[in-house]
Amino acid sequence: MKKFLALLTVLVLLSSSVFAVTSVTKENSQDGYPGVLTKGSISGTSTFIADMPLLANTVMFEYAGAIFGMAAIKTDFGILGISVSPSALTPTVSGITANGVDTFGLQYGTELSGMGLGASLLIGNDSWSYKNDDIVANAAATGSADGYDVENYTDSYYGLKLGAALRGNMPIDVALGVTMDNSYERGKDYNNVANGVVVADNTIDNSKLGFELSGRVGLGKDLLAVLGVVYAMGSEKATDLTYNTAGTKLTETITLLTNNYFEVDALIGKDIKATESLTIKIASGLMVNTNQDTLTKTESILPVAPVAYSTGPRWSELVLSIPLNVAVEGKLNDTWSINAGASATLLSSDNETWKNNVAAASNDPDPRYSRGWLDINPTLGYSVGVTGKIGDLQIDLNLNPMILINGPYLISGQTTGTMVADLALVYGWK
Repeated sequence: MKKFLALLTVLVLLSSSVFAVTSVTKENSQDGYPGVLTKGSISGTSTFIADMPLLANTVMFEYAGAIFGMAAIKTDFGILGISVSPSALTPTVSGITANGVDTFGLQYGTELSGMGLGASLLIGNDSWSYKNDDIVANAAATGSADGYDVENYTDSYYGLKLGAALRGNMPIDVALGVTMDNSYERGKDYNNVANGVVVADNTIDNSKLGFELSGRVGLGKDLLAVLGVVYAMGSEKATDLTYNTAGTKLTETITLLTNNYFEVDALIGKDIKATESLTIKIASGLMVNTNQDTLTKTESILPVAPVAYSTGPRWSELVLSIPLNVAVEGKLNDTWSINAGASATLLSSDNETWKNNVAAASNDPDPRYSRGWLDINPTLGYSVGVTGKIGDLQIDLNLNPMILINGPYLISGQTTGTMVADLALVYGWK
């Protein structure tokens, strides 16, 4: 570990600032330094869409756990962009089934008298079906995700973002986003092929809606503040039906679950030009989020008389944290530069309350528990990457940190995984 830190220090001292367009891979090599604090950041543009003009005439291909890409072309009437991204999600909704869907995106940006404007539309759809043609009595299907004989699933995602930016001496950016995600899943179990009688019919209907408001303001030379507010709500309705072999309904159970999520992030970032060959980036702030699940209704219709109850919050949580991100950027030679970063949570506080739900007819009190903790022992994260500039082509590599510490054991033949964790190719032209 000491050898690694010594090597990193030497490399950092050779550093200088790097290139205008920042990929997700490069940001990963800075261990979480917020992309929203980096002008010309591809991931930051997903928050502040009015930055689109900064990505004019750029094509990007990236692998960072999944493959995605983006192209932004300058035209006579503005910047037009297209993107393909993996697993877009409505902002976190705990307790509701977390379905993700890949998206296709259209972006637009333009400059009007010192003001930048931008808009983005994301659309995604995922659907699949399964059918077991060799149904036997009382045997779960092995090819289905949930063991059903017949299963169908569909998920639709839509995201819209609008933004504006004032470029002047005190730049101000604002953006508003809305996302919707709706999914429907149905699974059936049959008694056997001969009679085709359904013995179970279960559905899950899931919807999520999220709102995002983001603001960014320049507070002076290389000092930037960001405020983000996210609110999301979700609901899930699960219906479970069972039948006997004659097709007569035995039970019907309906469960309704709702969730609300609220988050506020306030960050300040500072770029420090330590020398002509060294740029240091520091960001910190406050992050607060609340999460609440509520079981609004459970109703068993058969075989007994209806039993239904409604309660207050079943589970709620309040989390407060103070992060610290430090990154360095620099130049090794005319082609290659190094990016390195470290992150830690200086302080975190978590308070959680749980309430068990009890039928309305019960005389038992509602069982509850709560717990909370304060963590002042930060865990340090770090990563290292390199950026190469060859003509109009930029290459970003994020190195696997386990390679730097444990391997690759060239003599023993053991391995610690791939040498490169993430890869991005960015091509830009005038």
